[in-house]
Amino acid sequence: MKFLFQFTFFLMITIVVSSCSKTGVEKDMVHFDEAYVPVFYHVYKNDLDKASSSMFLLDARWQKFQDKYQLLFKDDIDGLERLRYIDDWLCDTKDAIFRNDQFTAMVQLDHMKYEMMEIRRSYKMEYFLDYLWDFEGALSMLSEVSCEDNTLVCSPDELAFLIEEAIYLWQIVDEAENMPFSKVFGGHEMARFEQFKNEVTKNLKLVEAEKYSSQKNLAATVDRTFESFMNLLTLFGDFDAVNSYYAQNLQH
Repeated sequence: MKFLFQFTFFLMITIVVSSCSKTGVEKDMVHFDEAYVPVFYHVYKNDLDKASSSMFLLDARWQKFQDKYQLLFKDDIDGLERLRYIDDWLCDTKDAIFRNDQFTAMVQLDHMKYEMMEIRRSYKMEYFLDYLWDFEGALSMLSEVSCEDNTLVCSPDELAFLIEEAIYLWQIVDEAENMPFSKVFGGHEMARFEQFKNEVTKNLKLVEAEKYSSQKNLAATVDRTFESFMNLLTLFGDFDAVNSYYAQNLQH
């Protein structure tokens, strides 16, 4: 009986410690993403001046994240490698923005995003933003192959498959809505989230209806879907903190 009690107590302590550890990592991820999303958004919009000013906070928060997790990952070769990759890609992003190279900046930001997702997977962490990133990746591919100046050869059936993939990933987002958002939303933010989510859903239905229509019509509808999605994504960024941090740095 004493052994059973000791085992149960040890198991409870292990669960609590593990839960606290995940919660701490989740808070660190939210803190990072609040700075990452504004940079991602401004680069997507090709507003590289705003992207450049947004990099100040992202750089600061990344350094804080890196310093902490280099200690936590000291015996984890894969974890340390991911941190090194992210640091390199952050530098490459800054360089691309400085050179007004939107395409390269977007590619490097995507690399950073993927490695952060891998870190969360290593913690077996449920993170709502990851569902959005999976959808964004599918929608980005769909946007690339549907645009008029696309050089990729894509059959109607392949295009239909990409559309179905995007719809499937958006359904996962819809079903994950009851999951905690990681970032705490107020009533106004939740109302805007529902508004933008409904816009994405509506536009995706139009995309599905137009999958065998003209490329021009499909491309326009995919673009509208992307715009609605990016509006939703901005809710996970802290644009006020980005602007405030940049203003403080200008004063020094």
